[in-house]
Amino acid sequence: MFASAATQILKLLPTAMSYPSVTANLRFFYLRTLGCVGIFKDWAAKTYFLAMGRGATEMTLQDFTDTAMTPRQLATINEEIVQGELEYGDIAAEPSEELAKSILTGATLVPDETAMGTPKRSSDTGKAKMPPLFKPFERAPGRDSVGGGRLT
Repeated sequence: MFASAATQILKLLPTAMSYPSVTANLRFFYLRTLGCVGIFKDWAAKTYFLAMGRGATEMTLQDFTDTAMTPRQLATINEEIVQGELEYGDIAAEPSEELAKSILTGATLVPDETAMGTPKRSSDTGKAKMPPLFKPFERAPGRDSVGGGRLT
């Protein structure tokens, strides 16, 4: 799955620059991204701009090596992943009803009052208000229309 997603990212680069096979070099790419496609995307962009800057028509494994995160950076991110999984438990569990409502409506959840002295929910009356958010799948006020329309 990782190789497929990473290859798709490389295929979507703005120019037809060749690149090493992710499948043939899976260990190289997987270990330097912790298996995270988001990290791969950022890394591929850095590598692409490095190769473009030198006028190359291909991205090499050496280009990827030159732009990879350091082992210390990877270790830090890996520690954060492990700690997060320990703190949040089973990641396959259903989100709480409150979290589901927040995701679907765009409502902002704020830490519990006992934790930081802030309101529990932004919609509570008589308490500090959070700025209003737009709802998912709705364009934010002042944004251009979909398809490149002009601001009005």
